[in-house]
Amino acid sequence: MSDKTKDPSEDEISADVEEESATISGEDGSVESASSKKVKSKVAAKKKVEKPAATPEVEPLAAIDGIFHPGKPDIDVSTLPEVGAEYEVEQKSGTVKSVVFIGVVLAVLLGAMVVTGRTGDVVSVLQGNYLEKKIAETRIQEEAHLKAQMDALDKFGTLILKGEPWDALVRLNGQVQYGQTSTGEWRELRLGASTPFQNLKVKELQKFEVSAAGHDPQTFEVTEGMWQEAAGGVDYRYELTASLSPASELAHQEYNLRMEADLENDYHGTVKITSVPAGAKVIFNNNPLLDKDGNELVTPVTFDRNFVRNEAGKLEEELVRVDTPPDNGHKIQVQIADDEAMPKYVTQLQRRMWTCEWKEGADTSKLDSKLALQEVCNYTWELDMNFTELKSYIEARAAEEKRILDQMKELQGGSEGAETAEGAVEGQKG
Repeated sequence: MSDKTKDPSEDEISADVEEESATISGEDGSVESASSKKVKSKVAAKKKVEKPAATPEVEPLAAIDGIFHPGKPDIDVSTLPEVGAEYEVEQKSGTVKSVVFIGVVLAVLLGAMVVTGRTGDVVSVLQGNYLEKKIAETRIQEEAHLKAQMDALDKFGTLILKGEPWDALVRLNGQVQYGQTSTGEWRELRLGASTPFQNLKVKELQKFEVSAAGHDPQTFEVTEGMWQEAAGGVDYRYELTASLSPASELAHQEYNLRMEADLENDYHGTVKITSVPAGAKVIFNNNPLLDKDGNELVTPVTFDRNFVRNEAGKLEEELVRVDTPPDNGHKIQVQIADDEAMPKYVTQLQRRMWTCEWKEGADTSKLDSKLALQEVCNYTWELDMNFTELKSYIEARAAEEKRILDQMKELQGGSEGAETAEGAVEGQKG
């Protein structure tokens, strides 16, 4: 063997030839050694190793636009853009376009603000507080809208009426006003030390007329600007003082003498009561009004005395006095006995409420003396009780109170608003 390094495949073939010695029978009955067969297979393998199949020549690859193509001339890859560079360029281009678009929009808006005279908005945009300014403007507009709604709502007030003479009759907007007593009866509101008139509409003109026997009537007007706003702006108040002047000096003298205490003389008068509907029952000083035969009298009725049964059942005559104790006059109740739906009326006939009608031929020049007034005056008091109108008055008042309650609930909301409203519309009682 030469010193040249052997091919590893030759050693493997030689080793295999020496180890194999068994014989193998062929298909035709001939005997062939295993080593001979293996030698042949190894030799064939050796031939394949020594003479590999010819490999076709491959043209060199060339890179074009970042992609390798066979047979193309070489291109300097270093001159090509990096991967993703094209995307970055497109992305930067989109950002520039967006910035330009926003700038154009802002320029248009600023131009419109300048054209419409809203230069203040331009300044706000440039100063960076435009949003805060618009929020503040919106808040101001909302507050103004709420105030307009509040101003559109009805406002209610309580008028306190006082003055002289007490028990003068009061009409509000031409109508007698009534209040409900603790017994459920209704009585007219008259002038006193402090007479309240509640739930009057502040925005509407309120006209009061005060009248009393022997005095000139007075008329008062209460306008919206005269009311004084109470705490919270929910209620308003106003005080009105009525001081009626005597119709004449003679009437003034008679009134003063009548109101003086006179322990030596009794003054008597005549009462006339009519009603709609007629046939109302009259209760005088807690006793049914009776005639001398003990029969109950109903409206229309005129009387100057009443007959009352004593404990023995005997009728006793009682004249109707004019000079009753101060603030303790005759209690008069008028009721429609057969109709429970009709309201019941009650009043107190006080000494100052009588009307003096001068007797024919009376010498009024002697009034300065202690001449008994019954010799000078015929005292009368009249009542025209219209139950139909009183019922309508009560129904209208209830409807108005409900309307006020609903409005107050809507304005204030919840039970708190309801309680406030109920306190505001509490009935004029007593």
